[in-house]
Amino acid sequence: MAAATVKLLRRRLLAALPTLFAVITITFIIVRAAPGGPFRDEKAVPEAVRANIEARYGLDEPLAVQYVKFWRNLLTGSLGPSFQHPERSALGVLVGGAVPSLILGVAAALVALLLGLGGGTLAALRPRTSPPVSAVALIALAIPVFVLGPLLIRLFALELGWLPAALWGSPRHLVLPALTLGLPVGGALVRFWRTVLTESLDAPECIAARARGLSDLEVVRLHAAPRSLPLLLNYMAPMVAALVTGSVVVEKIFAVPGMGRYFVDSALARDYPIVIGATLIYAVALLVVHTMADLAHARLDPRLHREHNR
Repeated sequence: MAAATVKLLRRRLLAALPTLFAVITITFIIVRAAPGGPFRDEKAVPEAVRANIEARYGLDEPLAVQYVKFWRNLLTGSLGPSFQHPERSALGVLVGGAVPSLILGVAAALVALLLGLGGGTLAALRPRTSPPVSAVALIALAIPVFVLGPLLIRLFALELGWLPAALWGSPRHLVLPALTLGLPVGGALVRFWRTVLTESLDAPECIAARARGLSDLEVVRLHAAPRSLPLLLNYMAPMVAALVTGSVVVEKIFAVPGMGRYFVDSALARDYPIVIGATLIYAVALLVVHTMADLAHARLDPRLHREHNR
């Protein structure tokens, strides 16, 4: 098992390096090609002062030179200074936003798992509940987060006054953004888990367990759920991807001081180091999640274990 794990990690690392190189290069080109610049909107600044500022950050140099310097900084563990926050490095800004983003991501994942696994199990065990559960799941899946967030704010913050509308600082501030981010993913998970669990319940061992007198929940817990677990792990990687991409918008809506909010603000302000750094961190996070899902799947599925041992 250890040898298979090492082989899988080696394969993923070899595949990740060119992927990350391409992500960084494409992002570098796109942000530089966007109209405007980090200091072009400062109308009150004289042209000579603006030129000095751009020279300080190396923006007056050819694009190829900037690209080489960026890679040199990155290989030494630096993204360079932030244009919006001159007193802080771009990496320091992103690290400061990592904790709120991580907390929000974990809370949203718990919301998605609780709703998805609970609703999917209910729909699989009680076929009469499947149509309404599927309808609710479809509605949750179909509403974009930039629509769902304001709706939740209007209902629970403005109309009922139960929760704060935005900002960050207490567990109550976490509820609305976690629901906004987790509900659509939970809706997709309901439909996925219902289908997978229904197929597993028709397996011979589940039918035999029912014949021995086990309750439906015991059949699910002891037989159907473990049988469906590898498929769930495969689904977890795109689920995390949805949480990551959705958090960019949700953090902006609820003024969460996370990486997603910094990413949006920096993209609008053309703060190149933060935009590239945030993209790199998101890409690494997705690659790590996919690798962990593959490792767990290989451990649970003997066929994959034999494949990685070849």
